[in-house]
Amino acid sequence: MHLLLLTFCSLAVSASASTVSLTINHPQAKIPTSKNPAYSLSSWSYIDCGAAGDALLINSINISPDPALGKEITITASFNVNKVIEDGAYADVTVKLGLIKLLQKKFNICEELEKGYVGIKCPIEKGSYEISQTVKLPREIPRAKFSINARAYTVEDEDVLCTNVVVDFLPRSYVMGRVGL
Repeated sequence: MHLLLLTFCSLAVSASASTVSLTINHPQAKIPTSKNPAYSLSSWSYIDCGAAGDALLINSINISPDPALGKEITITASFNVNKVIEDGAYADVTVKLGLIKLLQKKFNICEELEKGYVGIKCPIEKGSYEISQTVKLPREIPRAKFSINARAYTVEDEDVLCTNVVVDFLPRSYVMGRVGL
């Protein structure tokens, strides 16, 4: 789905420059519990707040290498479409910095797919999909902690997808061990 809405408005993820692959499996419940945990890396976390009956269920998201500002990352998403997603489907995306709303925008999913070059076009038929795209994270992303809320709906206003992401671009402090006591 245009790489899950351009990986939540290209705020994407960040951490160290080491090569790490992150896999996120789709939980079935809406609230994080021991059976439905929030998935996180040191700089970001993801909660699938969708329901089992949604039109699109995420199987996994892989990001490699571990993202850093100004670097290229490859994002691979695997998902199942359970109901045909037709032209007119849309996503409401809100990006906040603390309590400050930076962006609230409605995206036409099919138009975004046309721009994304991921090989999927509307209508999106039922079935399993895997998409992959390489993007460069801009160096200009402010060093701050963002929350991204994305809700997608069919043209009939049925749920397609629900995600909550926290992205932390704050510099990491290093914990120094004591030498000699």
